[in-house]
Amino acid sequence: MKFSFITPIYNTNVKLLQKNLESIENLDLSDYEVVWVNDGSSNVETNKFCEQVSSENKHVKYHVQDNKGSAVARNVALDKARGDYLIFVDADDTINEEFDLKNFDCSADIVIYGYQVVSDIQSTKVVVDQDGEDLIKLKKEILQNILYNPNVLQPYAFGAVWAKCFSKRFVDREGLRFHDELRKTQDRVFMLEAISVAKSISKSDDVMYDYYLNSESITHKVNYKVIDYYRDLIKVIRGCLQKYNIPLEYGIYLEYSLFIETLNLTYFNVGCDLPPRERRKKFLDLYSVYDFKSLKVRDFKTIKQKIQFILIKERQYKLLGYYYSKR
Repeated sequence: MKFSFITPIYNTNVKLLQKNLESIENLDLSDYEVVWVNDGSSNVETNKFCEQVSSENKHVKYHVQDNKGSAVARNVALDKARGDYLIFVDADDTINEEFDLKNFDCSADIVIYGYQVVSDIQSTKVVVDQDGEDLIKLKKEILQNILYNPNVLQPYAFGAVWAKCFSKRFVDREGLRFHDELRKTQDRVFMLEAISVAKSISKSDDVMYDYYLNSESITHKVNYKVIDYYRDLIKVIRGCLQKYNIPLEYGIYLEYSLFIETLNLTYFNVGCDLPPRERRKKFLDLYSVYDFKSLKVRDFKTIKQKIQFILIKERQYKLLGYYYSKR
């Protein structure tokens, strides 16, 4: 049984990429490949490292493309991969040393396993808190988790493609690919479609992936482009819900979450330089894009979440401004 470890690369720090590769090389695997797709990196050191490693390491399959986004890069990797099973690994993450062949049900379309979240302060292990190895009976709940429902199967990140193992036969049979028009959140859309068509989903409680939190990658700068981007993303999500006969109400948490992120990055961002009257008008215009009318206060657990929801639901522009200024 051959594994394909897929990693898109864009100006990745060489030390992180070396650590990523070593975590795979240190596994007890005899038949595997590492599929790197360079998404138009401009970093000379990164490019030189990738070229050198691929020329010396027979397991590394290296491909270069113009900068088109990680979705396109992953699709290239899916087309090139020759393994029986596919493992997605972010360039700054690692495969845990507990990764072991014996943990996999080789007949499953998707295997979901544990991971640990690693920060500068601590490491937190996360597994699916459900008895048994068969998760197909929880497909409804998994879909709700992917769509940001904060009350279902938390804290496991079903919407991420890492800490999962996909049958190559399953992926190709169902024609699963990343939406190349999406620059963000393409993982979640891929998982939404994959879980929808999967006929078998198994899990392992072993922790086999290390997800590293990178505070430097988190942006808080004003970004008006997210308004149009999230509008397009919502259309894609709604299209998926209809295509796979998923109840439309499952998407309300996702739309609400995107609404909040839009506010964070635009009209309630400290960098917003629009005149107050124009800012308020554009804020109110957002309500024509997002649909979370069926959400209720009781759907949120913490007082902070409830207060924020009430202010948003009632379109309290001034109070929201005060609320965000105190965060």
